Amino acid sequence: MKRLLPLVLSCVLSSPVIAGPFETALDLLSQGQSSKAVAQFQTAANMGHGEAQFNLSVMFAKGDGVLQDDQAALLWAWRARFSGIKRSVTLVDYLNTRLPTDMNDTIGAKLELAYSELFFQADPKAALAMGRIHNEVYPERNIEMAYKWFTIAAALDVKYAKAFREAVAFELDTTQRSNVQTQARATLGLWCETHSEQHEICTILQAQL
Repeated sequence: MKRLLPLVLSCVLSSPVIAGPFETALDLLSQGQSSKAVAQFQTAANMGHGEAQFNLSVMFAKGDGVLQDDQAALLWAWRARFSGIKRSVTLVDYLNTRLPTDMNDTIGAKLELAYSELFFQADPKAALAMGRIHNEVYPERNIEMAYKWFTIAAALDVKYAKAFREAVAFELDTTQRSNVQTQARATLGLWCETHSEQHEICTILQAQL
């Protein structure tokens, strides 16, 4: 039987003057009001706060202030990982041991839906997460989809996107590479239809048509 990994909440020092939902959640936890803390972590997590996403994952895993839910815990652990929280790498690996292996298809689909919505709501960083979902979350990697989203993220100047793109590009043949680049152009074109003011790449893309 696997030893349980100690699940520890993370705490970030913040200004006592400006208290957002994450800081409020920490304060509520210190008062023993776990359920209210979960609600505040949820608000901050939905706003893309990485530490809140990590803490929400831990609270779902522990069943602290919320119904214990390993699937929800893994979903938020992945989101914390995509937000750059290093401790979430170990958390994801641990939570995977608490779920059936075929659950990653469901996890991947839910993450893909969430980040697709974020991308078309004008969050360029969601494109990088989309690529990572296809490269890291689904049991069967989809290199073409990963390359497509990494290509879009790189065009939108998302940090580390070029490195991710090049890491999978060598696995494609020339035909696949060309076809996926065409798909990436079409998807980015759709994004630019409503968010052209968000990035200069939209002007460049229009000029190339």
